[in-house]
Amino acid sequence: MATCKPISVDNFIKDIDARSKAFETMAGKALYVGAGIIADKLRENIQNLPERPPTLKNGEVSRGVTKYQKQALLDGMGISKMQNSDGTYDIKIGFEGYDDERTKSYPKGHPISMIARSVESGTSWLQKTPFIRPAYNQAHAEAEEAMKKEIQEQWQTAE
Repeated sequence: MATCKPISVDNFIKDIDARSKAFETMAGKALYVGAGIIADKLRENIQNLPERPPTLKNGEVSRGVTKYQKQALLDGMGISKMQNSDGTYDIKIGFEGYDDERTKSYPKGHPISMIARSVESGTSWLQKTPFIRPAYNQAHAEAEEAMKKEIQEQWQTAE
């Protein structure tokens, strides 16, 4: 005959809370492994962007970025801290900061996120040269596999 051993609700809640924190740690490590793979591909794509001269002639449409903008994209790219929104864990890869080219319109320098968006989507004077979406498309399968492997390794060590 089966027996049932009563446990206190407080102990049960503490156990669930401990397991939840352990899962959050596992999820975070796996997310950063995946993000690192995609970020590496994004860096590679930034380095492969075509370079253009710093100044354009009136009405000229160009392709690519200046040498300084390319360096600003590399320096300004980063991975955010993990966020937990109602049990959904995520991190973001993005751009922040300013380049060193100060103008009257941009006294702090051009926002690096604006440079990235301009190159990715194009403008009236800059031909579109996608580098963000292709990085994700090229690396997401590898990132998913690495994340699965990371979770499995952590799960085996936790047991």
